Amino acid sequence: MQPPKSSFEDLYARYLRNEVSPQELEQFFQQSQQVSPEVLQLLLDKTWDETLPQVSEPVLRSRQKSPRVALLALVLVLLCVAGWYSWVHTGQRVQPLASRPSPTVLAPLPGTDRATLVLGDGRRVALTSIANGDMTTQGATHLYKQGNTLAYRAPGSGGTTVLYNTLETPRGGKYRLVLPDGSRVWLDAASSLRFPTAFVGSERRVALTGQAYFEVTKNARQPFLVEAAGTTVRVLGTHFNVMAYTDEQRLQTTLLEGSVQVTKGTAVALLRPGQQATLPTGGQQFQLALANTEAAVAWKNEVFSFADADMPAVMRQLARWYALDVRYQGAVPTAHFTGELSRTQSLAAILEVLRASGVHLQLRGTTLLVQR
Repeated sequence: MQPPKSSFEDLYARYLRNEVSPQELEQFFQQSQQVSPEVLQLLLDKTWDETLPQVSEPVLRSRQKSPRVALLALVLVLLCVAGWYSWVHTGQRVQPLASRPSPTVLAPLPGTDRATLVLGDGRRVALTSIANGDMTTQGATHLYKQGNTLAYRAPGSGGTTVLYNTLETPRGGKYRLVLPDGSRVWLDAASSLRFPTAFVGSERRVALTGQAYFEVTKNARQPFLVEAAGTTVRVLGTHFNVMAYTDEQRLQTTLLEGSVQVTKGTAVALLRPGQQATLPTGGQQFQLALANTEAAVAWKNEVFSFADADMPAVMRQLARWYALDVRYQGAVPTAHFTGELSRTQSLAAILEVLRASGVHLQLRGTTLLVQR
């Protein structure tokens, strides 16, 4: 005997409390196709006003009175309440919930705190295998690990021998670093930072591939320089983000506070807080613009942030964070996406949102197949 069907409003309330059974969840998805737009709008407004005042502007633009858009907004609210951030798809119709497949395969997990330290003599140390505390001494610099942070204590009186180390994060990894001068660095997935064990001389110089966020200790007598993709970022003491992945079509430097000078050849750009300098691949001139600083450093706060991003741009971020190989079958989908999603979610959960755009996605192990 089949259990009696619950009302849509009851299922909705219990769904938000994570109390529905698999059978009731199926009822909920089915009934969501049949209830009136007025009921959907009422429930949406109630949840919106009570629990989601912070939902981003892209989602606000979806609050209209048509049944399809109301349903989309309801889905967005449910996803947000379940632990996701706001997400909006632009440019294509959204498929009904009933046609969206449920994830049945265990998907790769989100990235974690893991990295490898390459010492100046070539030795490689997997930091996940090292206990907290002092690790070694290089010259006069003491190296230690604390949680997800690798740190260097400033040199003592033992001399000024300088060695160069490299911190590398794999795809699906991230890590933090405290440099010998006290500057702090957040390193994103598939990135590396080469740095000295002590800053001596007239400057502090490091080399970056991938993406990192810097909080540089102020020292007017010893400028801090970041070399990345043929450019040099020069600061005295400031907070800024550098995105320099080789598979992206541009290099971006975003300034949060202080001042930054970016140079490549004869091209020079001086940034003020809230500005972003973009250099297209192969370009020789920086493009300056006001930046969405929260979006630029969203990755550091465990968020994917997209602004009219095409499918390849979305896939590149997912590939780095979930350690995926992405393959396209046929034409690349033309969908564009705006909004935010939590990087702590499983890949299966992220793919459910993408499937709502009408894009066909199939996960085979660590390979993601994308079809229009």
